[in-house]
Amino acid sequence: MICKNCNAEIDENAEYCPVCNVYINSAQMETREIKMKQTYLLVLDSGAKFNIMPENGTHITVGRTDLATHPDIDLGPYDDGPYISRHHGEFFEEDGQLYYLSTGKNGTKINDQKCGDEPIKISSGDEMMFDSVHGRIVTSEEF
Repeated sequence: MICKNCNAEIDENAEYCPVCNVYINSAQMETREIKMKQTYLLVLDSGAKFNIMPENGTHITVGRTDLATHPDIDLGPYDDGPYISRHHGEFFEEDGQLYYLSTGKNGTKINDQKCGDEPIKISSGDEMMFDSVHGRIVTSEEF
């Protein structure tokens, strides 16, 4: 199905467009209220795109899937080796600002700076290196 507002391809069962946040039901063509000032996407060099839209108080986990672990963003298929941790890191929102916290053994770099134990503010244009997987952050308006 195609969103009438932004022409993005959306799942047939979706209640709202994950790109522009407009409700799919034509009787409710109003913008869904979101708490973040921007809607962000993680775009990998491979072309894969992941929505990063945590609600206040929730986290979007990044990692690789195995029998016991199912991250929100599975980077395992894009990894050159066994470098992506099962729980590599997480995105979260606080006061309208997007943050990333690296939690994996092999670490994450943002704009060529290795992440430490503290959350890092994320902005559009930031380059992210999840060990061997490279991507960048863009807003949905820029994509």
